[in-house]
Amino acid sequence: MLLNLPFTKDKKEKPLPFYAVELSDEMVKVAVWQIDEGIVSVIRTSEVITINGSKMDDYLQAVDMAIATVMTDGEPDPKEVLYGLPPEWVDEKGVVAARRSLLKYISDKLQLKPIGFVMIVDALIEYLRARQSTPPSAIFIRFRKQMLDISLVTLGKIIQMESVGRSNDISMDVKEGLMRLKNKGQLPPRIILFDGYLNFADITQQLMTVTWEKEFPFGHTPLIESLVQDMTVEAVAIAAGKEAVKNTALEKDEQPQTAMIDSVVVSSQPIPVPVKSETGELPMGFSVGLNPDQTKIDDNAQGEIVVTKTEIANQIEPIITQTESILPADEQDKTASIAKSSENDLISDTNIKDRAIKTPLLIKIKKTLSSISISKFFSKSEQVPQLDEPVLDSDDIQDENVKPKLPWWLWIIGVIVLILVLGGTGVWAHTNLRKADIKIGIKSQVVEQEVNITLAPDLTQMDETNLLLPAEFVESTASGSQTVPTTGSKRTGKTATGKITIYNKTDKDKSFTKGTVLVGPGNLRFILDNDTKVASSSTKMNSDNSEIKTYGEVQTSISAGDIGEEYNQNMGQEFSFKDFGSDDYMAKNTEAIAGGESIEQKAVAKIDLTNAKELLTQTLEAQATQTLNKSLGNGLMVIDKTQQSEPDTIDYDKKIGDASDEIIAEGEIAMSALAVKKDNFNRILLKALAAKIPANFQITAAGLQSQITDINEITPDTKASKDKQEEPVRYSITVKAQVRILPKLDFAQIKQTLKGKTPQITNDVIKSLPNYNSHTLTITPNLPGFLNTMPSKTERISIMIEEING
Repeated sequence: MLLNLPFTKDKKEKPLPFYAVELSDEMVKVAVWQIDEGIVSVIRTSEVITINGSKMDDYLQAVDMAIATVMTDGEPDPKEVLYGLPPEWVDEKGVVAARRSLLKYISDKLQLKPIGFVMIVDALIEYLRARQSTPPSAIFIRFRKQMLDISLVTLGKIIQMESVGRSNDISMDVKEGLMRLKNKGQLPPRIILFDGYLNFADITQQLMTVTWEKEFPFGHTPLIESLVQDMTVEAVAIAAGKEAVKNTALEKDEQPQTAMIDSVVVSSQPIPVPVKSETGELPMGFSVGLNPDQTKIDDNAQGEIVVTKTEIANQIEPIITQTESILPADEQDKTASIAKSSENDLISDTNIKDRAIKTPLLIKIKKTLSSISISKFFSKSEQVPQLDEPVLDSDDIQDENVKPKLPWWLWIIGVIVLILVLGGTGVWAHTNLRKADIKIGIKSQVVEQEVNITLAPDLTQMDETNLLLPAEFVESTASGSQTVPTTGSKRTGKTATGKITIYNKTDKDKSFTKGTVLVGPGNLRFILDNDTKVASSSTKMNSDNSEIKTYGEVQTSISAGDIGEEYNQNMGQEFSFKDFGSDDYMAKNTEAIAGGESIEQKAVAKIDLTNAKELLTQTLEAQATQTLNKSLGNGLMVIDKTQQSEPDTIDYDKKIGDASDEIIAEGEIAMSALAVKKDNFNRILLKALAAKIPANFQITAAGLQSQITDINEITPDTKASKDKQEEPVRYSITVKAQVRILPKLDFAQIKQTLKGKTPQITNDVIKSLPNYNSHTLTITPNLPGFLNTMPSKTERISIMIEEING
């Protein structure tokens, strides 16, 4: 929903800019947008700024940094802001209380007027609705650091929202979220991924390997798309702008004009009437299609929207947020391919703003050019005059000029020879030039086995039967430094000073010592700079026998109890004494108290020393391990989890409380580890796995993978008799070994079976292969009907196997 959106109605004034701030617990994005004559345009978008911390000031700092990236010299800064919020920040009453306080804090600190908010998913739905001209149906997945937010949207309406924890297996997380959906019918075959900072290439590839239609009620394989980073904050701005234009149009006495934001500016179809939901109501805070007051289109318009040159000039801006192209009915067939790809362009094209106006204009230009017939240029101007043919008398034809005709049987022979040549050429080409490329996806299987191996530094030969491996200790050192940013803060500055007059209301003299505390406006503490004595008050009689009391007074100087601008006070402020009542003593400043100032600086905190030490230790251990691996010879490998490091003293260039933006830690580390010959190690693991590998299967190119899960020191027998040699120290390790296997395929036999076969038979043969998953078949050249068969020569058949993780 969108709340309280006041905007100027004066179209002649220069459009005012606004901020759109997309805010969550993890990141901030900002867009600057404006409304110019009913057209919403996004001027600039910021970088994605990560929020480091959970305090209000952490959010404030991130928003301030994002705004700084979109500010430009010479243009007015926006004074009003619209917030785009995640669903966990909103409930049925609006923004939850804690987040409402945060938004107020940010707005007040940045001197911005909040004009409303919109939920990010709602904004995306309306954004896609406007671009596609139809309400979107999709599964929206928002990626957070620890969670996935899954929203089921049908015809532009959010049916259900679920949140699941995020693990290293994104596919399993999405499956868990889909299983929680209570949808009884088919799921929309479209999955849209979005957030502010991820690169979705790897995630998309991972999700595309899952056969979703077999596990969930999808009509067919769902299309998986990801949104570009700028799209969510643009959607927030466009949603706000559309609502603002609608509200502005509703407030006018005159009928809305054709330049509505909900329609495409360059179009030749009527503007669509708003589509209502099942309840008969539009989504709260949004409008689709025409203004509610505009229920039909002028019959004289004939489906055309009149656009002036000025309007077109205003619409062809570098940034136009409306991208949907609406063409006349007679052009729809010609542009079917463009229309089909428009939805994908919306998601993946990083330059969608430019495409917004180029696509329809390009189509119109092509149509104009195609309507010009080339033959018209030659039909009249290039005609060649024809001459009258002379009429010859039969007597003028001489016998010697008459050419004899060929016998009919020679014509027949020529035709037969021609047919034979052409047929022979066709047969030769069909045999020698045709080629078939087959790409087969075969599912691989995983074979796992836990193996317990004993590492013996005292042995020199491997014992495969008892799983004993010779081992040796290797050592390395590493030194370096680590710089980390500081997280503490330190306030420095000057104290305010000034003059005050102390008033004594008692009948006795009063002495105040240096350092006496006075309390000023706002309960701010001030200190006397010197010992001060004030005379007692005195009483005089007037001529009418009434008493006039005169307070004792003295002028002295004071200083603020702390640094900061808040201690600066205008002249004439009243002060009381902390330890005395105001009925006895009080003071006023006879001049302005000034000079107070403060600066917040970053400083070293205790946690910064701890962080620097941990990061330095991790870095040095990685360097030492890398040095060990590089220095090993004879095919040795370091056994993981046997590394032992002893860090020396770590020195820091700053101490706690020092003002600094960063701290540098320096140190050195010594590391030792057990190493074995890699070939021997792999041989033992493969021998343990061999019994589990079925016949006619082979290990894939990925080869052997291993992970050491446990290691224990085998303590020598201390009770051995003195005449026996003491047993050496050995180590027992548990290794999880894994290989992927594929069936062995006889490619020569497969090619022999496929040669000369039709595509249908070829497909059936390929699908019968063990562990079959998918395949593609390409035959070139592609001939019609019965001629389109596999090559008759096996060397013209190419087969490539693609491993599919099963």
